[in-house]
Amino acid sequence: TETSSASFNVKGTITVTEPAALLTVGTAENLTWTKTSTITSVNIFYSTDGSTWTTIVAGNTGTTQSWSPPDAAIGTSVTVRVKDANAANPTTQDDTNPFQVQGVFAFTTSPSGTKTVGDLVPVVFTKTSTITSAGLYYVVGGTETLITTTSATSLTWTVDNNAVGGSVSLRLKDAVAGHPAATKDTAAFGVK
Repeated sequence: TETSSASFNVKGTITVTEPAALLTVGTAENLTWTKTSTITSVNIFYSTDGSTWTTIVAGNTGTTQSWSPPDAAIGTSVTVRVKDANAANPTTQDDTNPFQVQGVFAFTTSPSGTKTVGDLVPVVFTKTSTITSAGLYYVVGGTETLITTTSATSLTWTVDNNAVGGSVSLRLKDAVAGHPAATKDTAAFGVK
């Protein structure tokens, strides 16, 4: 009978539960995973390209972490990695499938009541800082028409004669290539 005195390491396992398919910048999402008891803590990262990893948290000893995606996480192929924090252990990690992270818009000044064709209407909004270009549309009867694409967050809309209707809204859309199409609509208003 042979015996061996060579030492070896036993690798643990980590399994990440998939987050929602679409997350929003600044909105908390609970990341969850399971791990074997030999893994005492984990480091958690995210990537927008699968090769550059940014730390979410280091040394988490549980099996859940609240994460509010930052502006830099906007993308259509974001992944989260949960990795054994103990470098002395064999490398043990699990990555999520790719998911999307979208930016955020908010109107701070927008039309209300009833407008008349030719009116000059101020439109002011905020946006996630990594949204460098936004499309502004008017929507009548479910059909959207592009007014302009802009990097500005304040502009004046001259009410178009094609915007006539009892239920009109303005819509902002993320116009940056590689970003999910984040949108925000104003409350409905009238145009005569």
